This record gives sequence, C-alpha cells and structure tokens, in this order.
Amino acid sequence: MCPYVYENAYSPHLASRLEGNPVKMDVVKKKFYAVLETHDYVTVEGSGGILCPICFDEERILLEECVSI
Repeated sequence: MCPYVYENAYSPHLASRLEGNPVKMDVVKKKFYAVLETHDYVTVEGSGGILCPICFDEERILLEECVSI
C-alpha cells in the first residue's frame, strides 16, 4: 500500500510539488483502511521524521497530525 511514490528522494512535500502529484489525505486513508480489511497486523512507516511536512501547498498535512488516522 503505497499510494504515492516519488522519483525524487526529497521530503514528501517537496517531491510532490516538483512532480505535480500532491498527497491527498483521503487517498491515504482509503488505501490504509483497505489494507486493514485484509490483514490482521499492519506496520506503518513514517516519512522524513516527525516534523517533516507531508504536504504544504494544496493541503497542510504534518506527520504528527496523522497518528490518529
């Protein structure tokens, strides 16, 4: 389950800006809940560190705010 994969190895907000494919939280949640329906255990890896923004232009998404998906 990886709804966003970027070619550039930058922080998610910068890579998404450069590649024109911003992260949308509703897409992430939809994919996450689909995985939960088919697996008993799910391990989630963060990206870039707790203070690294996921998206900053179209929508303000910070990793620290995503812990209660």
